Amino acid sequence: MRIVGIFILTVIFSVGFSCTSESPMKETKTKDQISVHVNANQQIRVNGELCSLDDFSKIVEKAKEEIGGKEIFISLTVGDNVKMGLIADIQSSLKELDLRKILYRSGLTNKS
Repeated sequence: MRIVGIFILTVIFSVGFSCTSESPMKETKTKDQISVHVNANQQIRVNGELCSLDDFSKIVEKAKEEIGGKEIFISLTVGDNVKMGLIADIQSSLKELDLRKILYRSGLTNKS
């Protein structure tokens, strides 16, 4: 029984490491990615363009149309002390645009 448990743990860890090392979502910007940055001052940038929450859906939809029919994912980078309500509003807007693949990152500084 103990050997079976060790075997299962070994398989779980090896699968986990192989999945994380070959992630399809790379750090660099690709053509099928829309970058969204929210800094600690609650400022939103979509592909480098500063926008308000009211304009967010329009700007993301425009970026989505430019990419075309490809499978799109969102790179959402969030700074420290960003209010969760703002992130929830962004997530809701993305859901309405049928953009559900989101790569979350944290630690954006105030300078961005």
